[in-house]
Amino acid sequence: MNNDPLLLTGMFGTVCKSTMVRALNVLLCEQPLPDPVPADFLAELAMAADRTKIGMFFEGERCLSDTIQATYAGMFPRPLLSLNQMAALDLITEVVGIENEPDDTLHAQRVSQFNALPGPAHKGIERTTCKPAFFDTLFGQHRILADILRPALGRSMIDFDRGIALARAGQVAVALKQYKQQRGEYPADLEALTPDYLRDVPADPFTGGPLTYRREGSGFVVYSVGSDGRDDGGKGVDGQNKDLGLCIVS
Repeated sequence: MNNDPLLLTGMFGTVCKSTMVRALNVLLCEQPLPDPVPADFLAELAMAADRTKIGMFFEGERCLSDTIQATYAGMFPRPLLSLNQMAALDLITEVVGIENEPDDTLHAQRVSQFNALPGPAHKGIERTTCKPAFFDTLFGQHRILADILRPALGRSMIDFDRGIALARAGQVAVALKQYKQQRGEYPADLEALTPDYLRDVPADPFTGGPLTYRREGSGFVVYSVGSDGRDDGGKGVDGQNKDLGLCIVS
């Protein structure tokens, strides 16, 4: 899936990776970690947590506009299709730029930048002399494809960040289990995991700060605050649409 740069493939991958992390939650509660932890597994978690891998899926949507232009070239005027393709590519390019910004750009800021991009309310060409309805309609059609793509691109930005948050929580959970197996108890904070178990503490894509962690009973909770930006104390690790993370009891 990582070699197929289509948005639908990327979203399917996000669902699979979220399922993988939730399965990891169960495994870490019930089983000791293998020693050493398989390098391939750690590499998969690292790839799922890496923001730089996201842009390829948005860029892959260029294939969609190319296909539409080739399919309907005989049905619609070629200039109109070309204008639609250009508008769609402009939108996708802007989204790629937003997604490729570093982690210190908060999710809410990314959403604000996306919402500020030209959308249906901006389409049409201003005419100062006369504005017949026919021409308004005709000139407004140059953004149809971009307008169709826009809702899916917006939802995808949220879902990709949710997938990143879960994968990073999985990375931290594995490191915490490794720490306990070697030192007998979980650390007081995530900084204790660096550099022996983690190169650095993964950032929460929704806050820009580190993921939230606390010891709880014989285990721990590690989570992201989620897209609402509120810390609900770890609620949501049971599948609710609030905080995103893992609760390990062991």
